[in-house]
Amino acid sequence: MKKTFTCFSDKKLYSKKEWVLPNNVVFLSSFLVPFILMVYAYCLYSSFSPIKWIYLPFIFLISLYLADLITGIIHCLYIDGSYNYNKFDKENNCLVVETNFGYASCHHLFPSNWKDIPDTTIIINSLVVMLIPLLFIFYFINIPLLKSLLILTTTILVFCPLSHKYAHEKLHGRPIPYIANLLIENNIILNPKSHEKHHIENNYNWSFLNGYSDSLLNFIIKNICYYFEICPKEELQYNTEMFKKDIITIKFVGDIEGTIQCRMDGNLFVEP
Repeated sequence: MKKTFTCFSDKKLYSKKEWVLPNNVVFLSSFLVPFILMVYAYCLYSSFSPIKWIYLPFIFLISLYLADLITGIIHCLYIDGSYNYNKFDKENNCLVVETNFGYASCHHLFPSNWKDIPDTTIIINSLVVMLIPLLFIFYFINIPLLKSLLILTTTILVFCPLSHKYAHEKLHGRPIPYIANLLIENNIILNPKSHEKHHIENNYNWSFLNGYSDSLLNFIIKNICYYFEICPKEELQYNTEMFKKDIITIKFVGDIEGTIQCRMDGNLFVEP
């Protein structure tokens, strides 16, 4: 990958919270983790108890694929804002960029920003956020096969952000847990080189559990682009190109406050 920015902290920019939930909520939730894990375990056990063992491999494989597909859809529509076409505010010749997700904000500008988010913060955030759909599925879905499939998919989604983080950590030459490295080498979780393609092209290949569903999602998005001329464009890149200047000054507001200068080199944000 070309010379890009690394993370906010390397530019002396610091966030009021590490990721989605406020830091004090994460701290308090850490004491509830054993209870939350028991809830997940109970939901998994109860939903799988009536299922015949012959169905289990199929449920597991479909859940992996479905979880990967969900990460791709969320990444495309929500994280990258690929169809937003919202014009950012301008202030004193600066492009004003909201940072609402702590150090995970502006990921295409700072592709290594996940290194500032501890694994424990990622897990606690994910456990708490995914608890709501987990309980909804457990109590309101009454078809055993569908319930077990969705419960397992929801549980797998808890760990998807770690797959994304470890792909970037390995790509940037930083150490990752042995088990994560083993899973990457066996293409069970996201391969760093395949995810690097997403950043270089700044389009397509959005899934970040293992990338198995990229072909399907790419096919759908490319056909929408071809037939309806509604094409994806990462939100920050779209606004940077609309600014029509070689060197862009970005002013961050929200979780992170401060300014940097950057320019576009192809589809990558690089230092001027």
